[in-house]
Amino acid sequence: MNETFPKLRQIVALTMLMILGSVSFASAEDNTIYFADAGENPGHVYASPPVGMESSLFTRAAGNLYSFTFHPIKEKLYYCNANDNKIFRSIQSCDDPSSWLPEEIVYTHATYVRDIAFAKAPDERQRLFFSEASGSANNGKIYYLDGTATSVLYFEVPLEAVDGFWSGDFAFDDGGTLYLSSGNIKPASIYRVGRGGEVTKIFTDTAEPIKGMAYKDNAIYYGNRGKMIYRLDLSTMTKSEYRTQEGHKWISDVGFWDWTQSGCAGSAGISAEPVGVSPIGYIAQEPNPPQEGGAAGLGSASMPALYRQLEASTQAVSMEPNTNRPDWDYSNFDLGEADPNLCAQACADDPQCKAFTYVKPGYQGSNARCWLKNKASNPVPDECCVSGAKGLG
Repeated sequence: MNETFPKLRQIVALTMLMILGSVSFASAEDNTIYFADAGENPGHVYASPPVGMESSLFTRAAGNLYSFTFHPIKEKLYYCNANDNKIFRSIQSCDDPSSWLPEEIVYTHATYVRDIAFAKAPDERQRLFFSEASGSANNGKIYYLDGTATSVLYFEVPLEAVDGFWSGDFAFDDGGTLYLSSGNIKPASIYRVGRGGEVTKIFTDTAEPIKGMAYKDNAIYYGNRGKMIYRLDLSTMTKSEYRTQEGHKWISDVGFWDWTQSGCAGSAGISAEPVGVSPIGYIAQEPNPPQEGGAAGLGSASMPALYRQLEASTQAVSMEPNTNRPDWDYSNFDLGEADPNLCAQACADDPQCKAFTYVKPGYQGSNARCWLKNKASNPVPDECCVSGAKGLG
């Protein structure tokens, strides 16, 4: 009997440590924030825990990753490249959580998909929402997929209600209230959309952009298109630093992995899609494809046209060596050759483009990169780049 009680105490102590350990771990998981860096190719979704170093949760085989959202079933990740018209999905392996199944296209839109999120639709079911936007050119739109691979318009973002610019970033709170953020401009604001569709500005950051957002516990978290993640307390409208992700230059989206169930209990959990997303591999087309030459005509199918031989421009574009024109981006892409004339020609060919910045190889990856802008900001000396604006050449 004397030997039994010490052993029993050891078992109880170990059990308590396991319980406390699991509680501590769950709390840490709750405070882990995930983020994407749109400047990376291939794109990643990173995990940033409260303590310790960041780690890569997911890496694409190829291509940038601007926005992401987690499915209510734990193992499913959805993401998009804001300069592509597709929504992708990858499923985490149940046998090896460090590996993911090859990405699948779950939806193809008529124009670029800027941001995505899961939320309750008017039918009270969780649906996949996504946005299209063209900066300052036209009103933005937010859609959801209705369960039959059909997009349904949920809300049209009037430019006059968002100070004339919206790059497509949005988020929902737990009660279904919609929030919008300006995107890659300064100053940038966050807006709340009322039940009647009225748009109210609730916060302005005069110093930094406000990119992708996530809601949690009466606060909005957002990336600054740099290395910072901020927290905005909705009770006090106070902004505070939440994470500093050294080495990152373009945090474009943030999120939390708040899942309600696991799909690994059986194979049906993996294949079932009860929340309004088309089956794996199914590609749905919008009924009205983009017209040639319009803003939607910059979809991935027409991108190779940007690499053709230079032709006479419909409107002259200036060439400014060692110059950057920051902000007002609506499209960016790698160039097949390190030639700023290709970027200038792409701007000249697009009626929406008012200015461009060509980034030399080695600054944003091994390839040269072209940024098209729907407004011409003031030129800034920078040896990284060559820029130009229409009407100045």
